[in-house]
Amino acid sequence: MDPQNHSALATAVKTILFPTDFSPSAHHAMKHAVRIAETWDAKLIMVHAYHYSAVGSFYVTPELIHMVNNNRRDEAESAIQNYIETIKEETGGKIDIAYQLVYGFPEDEILTIAKDQDADLIVMGTKGAGNLAEKWIGSITSRIIERSEVPVLAIPSETDVQSVKRIAYATNFEEKDLRLPEFLLAVTEKYEATLTCIHINKEEQDEWNQLQLAMRKQMFGLENRAPKVEFHILHNDNLQTGLEEYVEENEIDVLAVLSKQHGFWDRLFMRSDTRTLALSSKIPLLVLKRDK
Repeated sequence: MDPQNHSALATAVKTILFPTDFSPSAHHAMKHAVRIAETWDAKLIMVHAYHYSAVGSFYVTPELIHMVNNNRRDEAESAIQNYIETIKEETGGKIDIAYQLVYGFPEDEILTIAKDQDADLIVMGTKGAGNLAEKWIGSITSRIIERSEVPVLAIPSETDVQSVKRIAYATNFEEKDLRLPEFLLAVTEKYEATLTCIHINKEEQDEWNQLQLAMRKQMFGLENRAPKVEFHILHNDNLQTGLEEYVEENEIDVLAVLSKQHGFWDRLFMRSDTRTLALSSKIPLLVLKRDK
């Protein structure tokens, strides 16, 4: 990549979309969204989608549904105005903030607004739930990630990342993914962080397999001549465990993955009886889209 063009990527985040349901996890994620907006001098758009419908055997009149939705809208508007006032006080009014309250299902409305507002990044909080995927990124967040055309940053409720100095990018070193996503390079440059590309190898470590991996690593390095980029091949029988250990041992601040990366996503988040992924409560997950 041309260094001059690479430097121009430092303006990659101009508009940040922050969906909120006013839960503690969303409030926690808001602090990170504000911090990111400050770093990039970006516009922050808060979004709350509300929807009520009759469920179960009880009949609820259209008038009552309308009243409940109106009440929810009023409560949401009051809460979001309080958020904005607090942010303005804490940042000295330096951030351009807007908000939208919309009636509808959250994932549909969030994605529509992201497209209409030409958002560059969606920042969302996460909640604990049943399986590994939901525990890490939450059900709504997972659906947003699957359908979003822009990068999504999922913030676990217990994360405490004060600065971004070490980023890990999990890759398969496959031919289609040899080039690092431009958004990832922009983030690395903006935060002056170290980027480590890691591949978890589960196959038997025979000479042929090691030679293939070495060749992929060399090709990956030649395709990505960017500063502060390292390449590592790790061996572990379990993908989750390998990532967990690497993140913990190397004090990684953000883990990045490419959405729909040839089964990577499914393998990472499938139900498992192995120990839970400690990352889920420690560091943010940045889900990237393949460059067009």
